[in-house]
Amino acid sequence: MTGRLQGKVALVTGTGSGIGRAIAERFIAEGARVVAVDISGNQIAVAEKLGSNCIPVQADVSKSADVQAMLAAAVSKFGGLHVLCNNAAIEGHMAPVGEYPEAEWDKVIAINLRSVFLGMRYGIPLMLKNGGGSIVNTASMAAMVAFPNMAAYCAAKGGVKQLTKTAAVEYASKGPIRSSVSLSRWRLLILRCSWPAMSHRSSPAPRSPSTVGTRPFESEDRRSPARLRSKRNEKKPMITAPTNTMD
Repeated sequence: MTGRLQGKVALVTGTGSGIGRAIAERFIAEGARVVAVDISGNQIAVAEKLGSNCIPVQADVSKSADVQAMLAAAVSKFGGLHVLCNNAAIEGHMAPVGEYPEAEWDKVIAINLRSVFLGMRYGIPLMLKNGGGSIVNTASMAAMVAFPNMAAYCAAKGGVKQLTKTAAVEYASKGPIRSSVSLSRWRLLILRCSWPAMSHRSSPAPRSPSTVGTRPFESEDRRSPARLRSKRNEKKPMITAPTNTMD
């Protein structure tokens, strides 16, 4: 492990099993202190396994009060928040759109999409107080590909993708870096946001006149490739809100 998260505080939702637990384990291995959040109670065993740098918090991430409480726990226990991973989700009811129960629709949207909004809504101000941070929102291949009988899930994950991009444009110059991660299988090794190598380019790629002035980093990406490489070496990402598709 590289210790890239040494001294950082990370909060991960959905840590009771699967991807969330794997993220928490990796964050601990990379040196972070982790707030492990879940509604099931399984987060307690996960935190016990990971040691003193991990605390369990039980929360219903679809409820504003619970989300604010879990974020407050990160501050009170570890002194701040640097990484927020909105990962909790359910697949929900399986049925065609014309037969989908309203109550089940509301449940999936609340857990899979509203929770991400609430995490960002109350997490971003905390990060801005510390000069910024990283927000990783777990999306899905369902954000890009239609899956029959999973209308609520597909709609929610598509919403996560676009919510991520919208917030990134709004806050690009203020600190937090956001990305959404789309997974086609239950396998996760590492989440990463980095500027791609540009050593093979002698000048920035040409852009259509219709796109000039529309990028959140407009003033930055006019720099020379050498300057961009310098910024990359400082480990300050020059991209925001990528959708990282992993298999």
